Amino acid sequence: MTTRTPVGPEDIENTRKMFGLTQTEMANAMHVPLRTYEDLVASRVNWRPIHRRAAEMGLLTLARARDDAAYLPDHLRELVTDLSKLIDKEISATLKTRRSSR
Repeated sequence: MTTRTPVGPEDIENTRKMFGLTQTEMANAMHVPLRTYEDLVASRVNWRPIHRRAAEMGLLTLARARDDAAYLPDHLRELVTDLSKLIDKEISATLKTRRSSR
């Protein structure tokens, strides 16, 4: 079952609370100052694509750090899955090349 984790200005604070994170933890995961995070969730600044990307990166960072893919919304799960397949394919090709060169 896939957990849908919102990544928008109206949802970011709910996402933080859903996973029991402090505002500081979420800001750190997003690589933004706490004040910026506070301004985003209070709608004192406009949510821009860079903020969405920061939130997505934060969720990826949290999922990895906490070994819990529940942090990932569907589109990030799909991206990570596709990248994992690509890396596996690359590793297989490298191993095949090494075996044939022996």
